[in-house]
Amino acid sequence: MEKSQEQERSPQLYNKSNYIILPGRTHGKHEFEDLFVAKYRLRSDDLVRKVAKNLGLRAMNTRSGLFGRAFIGEIDWNNALKLNLSLKGETLSPRRFIDFKELLEFGLNGGAVYDGTGKKIKDLRVIKVVYYEIFAKKDPWRGEWLDAYFEENDIKGEYSISYNHYLSGKELKPGISEPLQDCLRIKEYLFHLRFNGQGLPIKEENFNYFPPYNNSVAWFYADSGRAILSCDGDPSDTDSSLGVRHARKKF
Repeated sequence: MEKSQEQERSPQLYNKSNYIILPGRTHGKHEFEDLFVAKYRLRSDDLVRKVAKNLGLRAMNTRSGLFGRAFIGEIDWNNALKLNLSLKGETLSPRRFIDFKELLEFGLNGGAVYDGTGKKIKDLRVIKVVYYEIFAKKDPWRGEWLDAYFEENDIKGEYSISYNHYLSGKELKPGISEPLQDCLRIKEYLFHLRFNGQGLPIKEENFNYFPPYNNSVAWFYADSGRAILSCDGDPSDTDSSLGVRHARKKF
């Protein structure tokens, strides 16, 4: 089959072997379909730069991860989500990000994990590289935005969460906006975690957790000292080591 121009300009987005299949799951009242989740954070290429330019952005590789793979940084939360959407994909919500974490751990323990071609990943080193790149407590510092926005409601102390954003013109709109479920509301170092249906912890795990506040967003980052699920991010923040992971519907 002849490759399309988009496939030629962005092998990272159109080569199915660059993805891991995240099976669909039901969380509470929401059903989430199968997704292709990129093994690595989004990096700059011809197509990404073209789409970014149309958004008024410069998409340049600014850092490399644990294993030397470059990725785009210096992009704030709004623009990271817009870029993924404009590339016909999406950004993982905290819930789907935790599903992805659990899938990788399942694979590391001998469970079947499949790449985007539908082939079982038999080499555990492939899964280990993806998992360590995200979660290992090692330098360099690296992080990625997640699709969740938090707001305090009129009743003090009650919050809402918005996620599954889509583009309406040039603006982000939430596909789901709902009251925040019960979750930990203090900064914690977590050990044996359980997550609610929105992907926020309700018991302890082996990484740090920062709870949401008004007008904050979600991201995950790790370095030599800690790995953190942070729901108190400033959506306007940027850092050369803070990127975004591309996900999309199966194709």
